[in-house]
Amino acid sequence: MPRTFDLFKRTDVPLIDYHLSGENTPKRYNGITVFPAKGDAPVEEDPFHVSESKGGVVPDDKVLEEAFAPLKEALKRGDAESFKLFEELDDYTVRDYLREKIATGLFDLAFDYGPEEEEWKSVDGGTNLLTEAMVDMLKTKPIYNKRMTRVALDRQREGENKMAMVTNYGDPPKYYTSVINTTTLACLQRIDTTDLELSPTIKIATRTLHYDSSTKVAIKVDKPWWITKRGIKSGGVANTDLPIRICVYPSYNFQDDPEQPSVLLCTYNWAQDATRIGSLVNSDSPRGEDEFKGLMLYNLARLHSNESNFEEMYAMIKASYITHHGFDWAMDDYSSGTFALFGPGQFRALYPHLIRPQADSTS
Repeated sequence: MPRTFDLFKRTDVPLIDYHLSGENTPKRYNGITVFPAKGDAPVEEDPFHVSESKGGVVPDDKVLEEAFAPLKEALKRGDAESFKLFEELDDYTVRDYLREKIATGLFDLAFDYGPEEEEWKSVDGGTNLLTEAMVDMLKTKPIYNKRMTRVALDRQREGENKMAMVTNYGDPPKYYTSVINTTTLACLQRIDTTDLELSPTIKIATRTLHYDSSTKVAIKVDKPWWITKRGIKSGGVANTDLPIRICVYPSYNFQDDPEQPSVLLCTYNWAQDATRIGSLVNSDSPRGEDEFKGLMLYNLARLHSNESNFEEMYAMIKASYITHHGFDWAMDDYSSGTFALFGPGQFRALYPHLIRPQADSTS
């Protein structure tokens, strides 16, 4: 994160506070909706009946909290010792890790608290301002509408510019001293690197490194009803076991006119949840998404109501709808996946090779 904030400083993009928690943000599981006044976890013990004592499957003690507290602390520190800890655990699945922690009694060494709350920021005006600022800082501007299809090391070429780059499968090559690839590995796999002399492990990593899925859907409404009707006035996140799963309230419109249109990130899903929602999202969203629109509006009403006022909330949300837009990173040809999420053993076996210079590069 220090590098990220250093980039913010160098590009001078405007930042505002980003709120991960906020007052009255709903939590709904097992058909039970709770509106915590302070946006924190519900005060009542297990209001959603997930514990073993209330018929669920979650242990009544703090097994998970105590098991993961040291890892959360390590992530927060981000130092060499933390890196070594995660390398040692790289072969474990979550289930394996928990099994060993329980079996060896190491809970006695675990912390009874999590890391302190971090200060979150967002770019006021959207992250596109960051990329635009970075482009403005470049002496040589990017070339657009050119898809890289081949990169090769030409040892027969005289001079320092031996790296050949070919676009669109047939354009004349351009030569450079060095090439830095910033695509996802899925996109790199589609680039011809036959003559780049990559190590076999790099090729294995390109093909096998696990990427997670993610789907986002934003809805535009005639007014921010979550503020005017539900009192969600300071941003935050709602969580549920409904298909939309996570709903993110904006942190930038507190001072806006509550009678003007507004946008809500009504679903932000990962993994299998994203795959299921993504099956309802089209590349030209919102066209042809009547089924998803119906599901989205219905889920939003369930999440923001109780049995006594569901019909009223559902009618209001439907009436407020203007449009929506969904995006599935797994179906986008410029990413073909959301972000790298290493499987067991991949971090230690593959990551060190991915950050090493290749093709005679030294930096």
